[in-house]
Amino acid sequence: MNNVVTKPKVINDSPYYKILNYNIYNVLEKLMNAPSILIFVDLYHEEEIENFLRNNKITIMNSVIQIGKNYNMMSYYPHIKIKAQLIKEYQLVNWDFSCVVITRTADHLFIIRGIEEEGQVGIRIKEMQLGLYAELINIK
Repeated sequence: MNNVVTKPKVINDSPYYKILNYNIYNVLEKLMNAPSILIFVDLYHEEEIENFLRNNKITIMNSVIQIGKNYNMMSYYPHIKIKAQLIKEYQLVNWDFSCVVITRTADHLFIIRGIEEEGQVGIRIKEMQLGLYAELINIK
């Protein structure tokens, strides 16, 4: 886990935000407690992630998130609800991870990508609805 404790560098290019030099886990935990649902996906290009969200039905269950077009082609992701689950899932991903953040009604809030820029590891956040970064994350 990235445990950087210095002042974060935030680059605002709305609807995109980059946060460098900051503990990424803290942002993810803040969103999990919002309450939002975090889904780590194995997609690495923004267009692929947006197509994935647009072309699949998301069903939120008690312990898993079911995503797919039909019952023959379903994927299941952990429904991360507590800090221990978030730590476990975050430790399984690489620094260039992709994470989708949705509401409990499956509205899309953010697409988050792990990045390395200027020799620093951080995240790039795309807010899917303007004003959400300030409302839910608000790291300056």
